[in-house]
Amino acid sequence: MTRRPWRPCWQSAGLHSLAILLLGVPLLLGLTGTVLLSLGSWQPFINSSAISSAASSDPLSLWQPLLQLPALPHAILLSLTTGWAATLLSLSLTLLILMVLRSPRQLHWLQRWLAPILAIPHAAMAFGLMALLAPSGWLLRLLVGGRNGGLPPDWSWVQGSSGVSLILALVLKETPFLLLMTLSALARTDAGKRSQLAATLGYPPGQALLLLVWPALYPALRLPLLAVLAYGLSNVDMAAIIGPGNPPTLAVLIWRWLADADVQQWLPASAAALLLLAMMLLSLLVWLGLEQGGRWLLLRLTRSGWRWQWPARWHKLGRYSASLLIGLLVASTVLAVLLLLCWSFSWRWPYPALWPQSWTAQHWLSLWQAGSVLLGNSLLLGLASACCGLLLCVLWLEWSVHQQRPLYLGIWLWLPLLLPQLVYAFGLQWLLLRLGWDGQALALLWAHLLVVLPYMYLSLADSYRGLDPRYQQQARLLGMSYWQALWRVKWPILSPALVTALAVGFAVSNGQYLLTLYIGSGRFPTLTTEAVSLASSWDMRVIGVYAFAQLSLPLLGFALALYWPKWRYAGLQGMQPDIVTARHS
Repeated sequence: MTRRPWRPCWQSAGLHSLAILLLGVPLLLGLTGTVLLSLGSWQPFINSSAISSAASSDPLSLWQPLLQLPALPHAILLSLTTGWAATLLSLSLTLLILMVLRSPRQLHWLQRWLAPILAIPHAAMAFGLMALLAPSGWLLRLLVGGRNGGLPPDWSWVQGSSGVSLILALVLKETPFLLLMTLSALARTDAGKRSQLAATLGYPPGQALLLLVWPALYPALRLPLLAVLAYGLSNVDMAAIIGPGNPPTLAVLIWRWLADADVQQWLPASAAALLLLAMMLLSLLVWLGLEQGGRWLLLRLTRSGWRWQWPARWHKLGRYSASLLIGLLVASTVLAVLLLLCWSFSWRWPYPALWPQSWTAQHWLSLWQAGSVLLGNSLLLGLASACCGLLLCVLWLEWSVHQQRPLYLGIWLWLPLLLPQLVYAFGLQWLLLRLGWDGQALALLWAHLLVVLPYMYLSLADSYRGLDPRYQQQARLLGMSYWQALWRVKWPILSPALVTALAVGFAVSNGQYLLTLYIGSGRFPTLTTEAVSLASSWDMRVIGVYAFAQLSLPLLGFALALYWPKWRYAGLQGMQPDIVTARHS
């Protein structure tokens, strides 16, 4: 009787069911709860016979207060303009940077230093820009100084009705993400050969990028671009800090209703959440329509054979302008972080002084004394989410590598990034409340995994699938078992990518605000939830402490991910050059 060969657990098709259970079921349940709340069919928190009878006779009557709200059209317009403008500007800057930085060495340097920028949480970036662009911010101190009678100017971009500051904040955060996704896609395509072919045919570098390289890159960037657009339309933490105040964007308006002490405001809030979902779905359809139009236009330009015939000085001017834009983006990010650090140690910093007149560490001592719970919750929740996410990503990727075909998580992987968190977080909260699971640590961990898993999978998939399988084959030929080959050969070689994925998961978990607030029911306060709650105080000294503490944790995680493999395998230098090179590739 022949024995069936042992098969690892990740060779089972049940991993597809696990993906649906972890990612799809909570989203569908949360969306269902929000729909029922908006129609008045399910009211676990309101004992009002008037509302129940009105809902039973005409469910759409609960939408009338929302549709009659005077601020609703302006809130929808703000959401659309800020989200679309930030996405298109981020995409344009990504293309400009690729036009300027074309050599492999420059691209490798750029990819290496994108991680620290991505580690900055959205809320911390918004606070830093507020310290830079506010009427009493450092930039206006530098430009205006005391020429206005020693008073700050009475105009400001921060929280202005145009939403310019929110667009700038979104561009500073989303451009590095798109750059990282683009560089990852470049490694999987024949972009170099396409560029050389375009050069031999007489195309300038910029036109070659648009006509030949971009069509090969875009299929891998479609979902990241849609995720950027979805976040721009529905973000709450950045819009509440640096976005328009009155009226705000639609997402912030919903967030304010949900935070209202009057529970009857939650019904129009759930209806507005569905309106936000409809607006996002319509925007995604418009994007796909523009994609088809752009494809037709690029095809016409390619077939026409037309080439840009710009003077050489115009090419230099374009390169200098793109380099200037890159420098402004990097300088804005660095200044925002440094200003948070300065404010956190300042005692007295009056306008129009460029530097604090006195320094103190009292605010940091107050955080250390009163914020141990915040720091502990942030660390434990981030580490637990990152470790669980890494385990699941390795299981899925090992299954796909062993089967010689990818694991098509498909829409389940991207749904948490494409759906607004307000749409499913509120409904999921009340579902957990009805089941008696609200405020539980496991439920909050599960909610964080919804967002952590996609980012960790994206950061790890290319390195895991791209590893030469001969390393593991040689280990098996030398007598190692399947697990020994993984533990002693494959995973040590992939240790830089694994540690980087851990850092990514930790940073994403630390930046979550809505899921921590709603699913945790306020019982697990973190540095992020506390920092966003301080946005209305305008005490930049306390805000600087919490915001810099919030961004310090992800930065520390990325620093460890960058230097740990070098320290761990420093003794192998000169002994096994091939293995060491593979470990650091």
